[in-house]
Amino acid sequence: MSSSFVRHLLFPLHEGLKGKPTFSALRFLEKSQWWRPEDLRRLQIERLKALVEAAKRETTFYGERLQDVKAGQIRSVDDISDVPFLKRADLQERGEEIRSRRREGVTRMSTGGSSGQPVTFYVDQVRMGWNEGARLRSHRWFGIEPGEREVVIWGSPIELTRQDRMRTIRDRILGSRLLSAFEMSDRTMERYDKMIRAHRPRKIYGYASSIALQAEYVLSTGRPPYSGIRAVFATAEPLLPFQREAITRAFDCPVAVEYGARDAGLIAHECPQGRLHVNAENVIVQIVPLDGSAPPVAGQAGESGEIVVTDLNSAAFPFIRYRTGDVGRWAEGPCPCGRALPALASVEGRTTDFLVARDGRRLHALSVIYILREMEAVGRFRVTQEEVDRFVVEIVPRGEWGEGDEGRIRSRWAQDRLEIGNWKLEISK
Repeated sequence: MSSSFVRHLLFPLHEGLKGKPTFSALRFLEKSQWWRPEDLRRLQIERLKALVEAAKRETTFYGERLQDVKAGQIRSVDDISDVPFLKRADLQERGEEIRSRRREGVTRMSTGGSSGQPVTFYVDQVRMGWNEGARLRSHRWFGIEPGEREVVIWGSPIELTRQDRMRTIRDRILGSRLLSAFEMSDRTMERYDKMIRAHRPRKIYGYASSIALQAEYVLSTGRPPYSGIRAVFATAEPLLPFQREAITRAFDCPVAVEYGARDAGLIAHECPQGRLHVNAENVIVQIVPLDGSAPPVAGQAGESGEIVVTDLNSAAFPFIRYRTGDVGRWAEGPCPCGRALPALASVEGRTTDFLVARDGRRLHALSVIYILREMEAVGRFRVTQEEVDRFVVEIVPRGEWGEGDEGRIRSRWAQDRLEIGNWKLEISK
């Protein structure tokens, strides 16, 4: 199926049927990226006012928290700097009070849990559409149009449900191929190598570490670099310099970082000049000094600090001054690409390693995290691989720990072929 047909008809039809404003958002974002900085700031303030008004009106949590904030009097981001930070503990303990009373058609989501504190929240089609529009805009920076063939190396279940099979059929129609990042053995990567070459994608998207492993496999086996790929987009984890070098060599194209989080939203994308541009139309980013002093002006270069995000499309479940737990700092000076979008010089913080099995298989740590984060009984957790054949899983229950909870965890591990060693569960009462 031609990419032009997918781009102009199937993909927009698919997004429209789901109620996502993806392509109208993309058209807007294509223009706004060239606006003057002051015009972008004016847009942010207008959208912030609307978010504050909706949050006060539609949620119990912000009705209390923002009672002294007058939306009409907000003139700059600094005007909300006295609003307490939104923390993961707030999402865990008061999630239903944060959720809007007037929003229908929301989707329940959970964080990846790499921090050990999985949380549940809700998103609507508006937020998802604007996020996808920002992602497509960043892909266009590298000459890649919506609907062009892609390979996604991402978390996917080994045992497919009916819904998973339907999603696979949809992806194939749209020119996308999903490869599981949860098991990166040599045999698996050999199969992936053949699939990538046969599909001839224009872009690769997925976990930074998993893409890097595939690249290292290609280089170590002496296979020729892939051809025809215009860019690789690495996300979900920091991209280390040696990984970037391996990916660039094996895929024979530039590598760009996508920075975001399921809860905090899609925050920034790397341009061809190497700057990590914030999606300023969708989010407000503040960098709060780690010593607890007053935050600098948004977008102003300075010392490293914690990245705090307000998602301007999050009225269904407002994220206002949300602490990401990541550390970053602003870049200095304008970007040579000419876009006025503010840029981050660096992001540090989230690192997700691979687990190594007895037989040499490498399993993405999220294959374990996904199981734990979906259990209502799990409040916090930590997974440690002490030896090749010994893993310790420490769990702090959300409430009372039932006799069947451990059995459910072990059953899921077995179902997803995660019986890779001696698992020891330690439950903190």
